[in-house]
Amino acid sequence: PIYAALQDVENKEASLAIGGIYRTNNVTSRFDTSYSHMEDCAAFISEASLALPKYRAILGPFQPAVWALVIIAYMIAIVPLTINTDYNLLSLLTQPSRLMHMFWYVFSTFTNSFLVKDPLLVDGVFTNSTSLLI
Repeated sequence: PIYAALQDVENKEASLAIGGIYRTNNVTSRFDTSYSHMEDCAAFISEASLALPKYRAILGPFQPAVWALVIIAYMIAIVPLTINTDYNLLSLLTQPSRLMHMFWYVFSTFTNSFLVKDPLLVDGVFTNSTSLLI
């Protein structure tokens, strides 16, 4: 079934193949694969784009204004998600570098791409805000 799914993508009968496909040299040389954020055999496979380099292919479907709005919305959303007794608005204004800590904490929480051993939210009103949203 795996090779049949890859053949369907190669013959343009399917747009992509998902799940159970190992990222071997043979597969990655013929198809674009998603970057694995954890050790798993699952990968998204799509036909390789010849028009754009791989690093720019993801930007293709969206206009720059869409990316700007997504980034702005994310940066605004991380502040209420990480406010507690240690990370409050006053400390954010006096130490802007804390915004970076807030950014990576929320990013790692929602994507599960990093292991957060010492989370920012140790106490405070919004301790469970990220788990409630998830």
